[in-house]
Amino acid sequence: MDKPAPPTTIKERMEIKEQREIRDESRQFRKSVIERIGQFVKDDRAYIEFEARDYSQYMAVHDIAASAGLVSLLFGGQSVVYKKQHYPSADEVEARMNGEGWNEKIAQKYAEKSKLLVAQKQCDKTSNAAEPEPGATKPKNAKGMARPQTAGIKRMAEAIEGPPDAKKK
Repeated sequence: MDKPAPPTTIKERMEIKEQREIRDESRQFRKSVIERIGQFVKDDRAYIEFEARDYSQYMAVHDIAASAGLVSLLFGGQSVVYKKQHYPSADEVEARMNGEGWNEKIAQKYAEKSKLLVAQKQCDKTSNAAEPEPGATKPKNAKGMARPQTAGIKRMAEAIEGPPDAKKK
């Protein structure tokens, strides 16, 4: 015959109740995410944001988005789901990683920042144009052939490995 279930203590009952509440809350969260993502797929928005309180909620958002053919990224405690045709730019990813939202004002700010960086790089290129780049060739030798700057590499390798007859011992 089956033994009767052992009597549970009040503490065990409370733990079981908490586990059920957590499980029910997780199910409710998944249902709401499924509904929101379903609506998101049908409309013309480029992204949708979710506040994920813990890792399990982020994973739920990520799994549901992946099954719907969407891309989800995590920025701090915020999970953002994008449609594949509206993947975020590098500026948007950087802004979100810095804790900023993404809107037209912030987009203009990052566009100006990018323009300044490009202008600064061009300025640096023109000022460094007189300096030879690494790996450039040396002036032509007597035969008119360009000599690579790797002339001393063989000697350096021999110095590191030791003389050739030291290896034979």
